[in-house]
Amino acid sequence: MALKELRPPICGPHQRPIEWPMEKEQISQFQRVLEVLLADTQRPSQARDEIAIENLADALDQVQQGEERDLAIRRIESAFSRTQSIRLALDRINAGEYGTCLRCEGEISSKRLEAIPWAGYCIRCQEAVDWDMQPGAGRFESVL
Repeated sequence: MALKELRPPICGPHQRPIEWPMEKEQISQFQRVLEVLLADTQRPSQARDEIAIENLADALDQVQQGEERDLAIRRIESAFSRTQSIRLALDRINAGEYGTCLRCEGEISSKRLEAIPWAGYCIRCQEAVDWDMQPGAGRFESVL
């Protein structure tokens, strides 16, 4: 039995072979960027101080403080999510899977990784994942 020639997978609307796997130097470059981003996300944040609850007499001040606290909480959640995504990208580098879409196993374009180095999905799959996460996505809701 002859061994099959290993070819890169075909993915995307043009159905052309993907130039892959990524060069080691390119992966090392992304790893350095991710490590710097991770270090930046681990610096102490002032947002935690912004979620402290104070007793204010004025109702308008209470509403404003509540809005500022909600915004600070969303920033903390976003920073945590980004930190987790960066760590997962570094794990994929160590596993030799960086640059491979988690959904279709095709290549994540270098341009996408330059813009979002922690990306786990190619653009097509990311759109599908985002669509699936929307409330009521892909389902018809009753008009009655």
